[in-house]
Amino acid sequence: MKLLLLFIFTIATHSQQFEFVKNLQSNFEKNLTIHTLDNGLKVMIYEKHDVPIINTWIGFKVGSVDEHAGNFGCAHMLEHMLFKGNKIYGTTNLEKESKITKNIETLAKKMDKEQLQDFPNPTILKLYKRKMKKLVANLNKVVIKSPYSPIYSENGGKGLNAYTSTDNTVYIVNIPSNKLELWALLESSKFTNPILRSYYPERDVVMEERRMRTDGSPRGLLWEQFMLTAFTAHNYRNPVIGYMSELQTLAKSTLTDFFKQYYVPNNATIVLVGDVYPKDAIKLVKQYFSNWKTKKDLPRTHIKEPKQYGERVTTVKYKAQPFFYSGYHIPKLDTLEGSALGLFAEVIAGGKSSIMYKEIVLKKQLAASVWAFAGAGGERYSPLFMMGGTPKKPNSNADVNKAIEDVLKLVFKNGISLDELNRVKRKYKSQYIYAMDSSNNIGSLILKNEMNLGSYKEIFNDLDRVLGLTPQNLLKIAKKYIHQDNKTTANLETKK
Repeated sequence: MKLLLLFIFTIATHSQQFEFVKNLQSNFEKNLTIHTLDNGLKVMIYEKHDVPIINTWIGFKVGSVDEHAGNFGCAHMLEHMLFKGNKIYGTTNLEKESKITKNIETLAKKMDKEQLQDFPNPTILKLYKRKMKKLVANLNKVVIKSPYSPIYSENGGKGLNAYTSTDNTVYIVNIPSNKLELWALLESSKFTNPILRSYYPERDVVMEERRMRTDGSPRGLLWEQFMLTAFTAHNYRNPVIGYMSELQTLAKSTLTDFFKQYYVPNNATIVLVGDVYPKDAIKLVKQYFSNWKTKKDLPRTHIKEPKQYGERVTTVKYKAQPFFYSGYHIPKLDTLEGSALGLFAEVIAGGKSSIMYKEIVLKKQLAASVWAFAGAGGERYSPLFMMGGTPKKPNSNADVNKAIEDVLKLVFKNGISLDELNRVKRKYKSQYIYAMDSSNNIGSLILKNEMNLGSYKEIFNDLDRVLGLTPQNLLKIAKKYIHQDNKTTANLETKK
């Protein structure tokens, strides 16, 4: 009788949850308009007329996962270069700029050729660098460093930015709602007719960025080594910024080829959120973007990560506080198992009421922080479930790692209570409701799900899968993937 009552309660509860998700999606879609141009460019418009602002995103389905030996770092490098303008924006004297640029490119080829020698001649390189410095100084007199920024600022635009990930490259700016045509003019010129100006000086900027964020950063180095160890074949192993040995001689022609391959309309998605009217917006997008030429057969990686047959461990020694990452290979996030593992991370480590925080940070005082999440590496392909922590002195990475494993054993043995699971589900629901109140969150969710998981509807499919999980099937899925033979650990140890 008890089992029957539990079954009836479960069915009733899931029915209510389904209605919640259905209503959430229905209300969302009332404000959403989707249009695809003849050239394949997708435009997604979400109306939200509370303030006279439009948040804009242009996303390209290209990141470091699409790179290979010979063009590592191109996706991120292009993000830098596409802010340099075109023949109209970005120069005070195009003819003079072109002459200086030609001399720079000739010298750069000589420098790169010398750099690629088994034993580069330091005297020759020093001479080349001295000449390059003079040429760049002359170039800087005629180029405008950030041509788009002042135009947007003078017209009320804010937040001009971009980012590159393993999966995507995304360009962002917020504009007054009466400046949509200016946005269309500037952004269409940015992607359809750019000049990759000041390439070699910018290459130096990117190398300096790598030195600062990776080579000179203990956690940056640890992350790079962690991904190289966890992924033995799949392209998620490669750093978004690229490898220094390749950046040093990355040719402009290589970047140009990469641009032509991936910066095409059928590989792009525009998202507009805010005080925008679809009919007018689509008309402007057609006017400024319809001449953009499409390209068939976009190159994609087909490498699958082989099954892991035992725990892997890597260590980085640095003069820094101990820290560690641990990860487990999991399915894509647009699956029942992927959604379940996202929920499991929240159950065990989501905030100060979670079991990991209470056991390891509060009770045993082994760590200053502990955390877990699903989706490390990327979303277009199968990612990692990750956990980690920062040990408190005098405790070590091993102490905290073991404590996390002990918590997992405890959870796997005792199970997850229905009350705890429902608490986390309520938190999920409130996060979704809160997200729908923010233009920035709405746009990010639309773009991320559309590009990485195939449809914006995954916003709601994921929530539906999560709300339908029981303690028993959640635990079954967690046990399937979170075990020692599927584990990779990267330890940051203090160098003495």
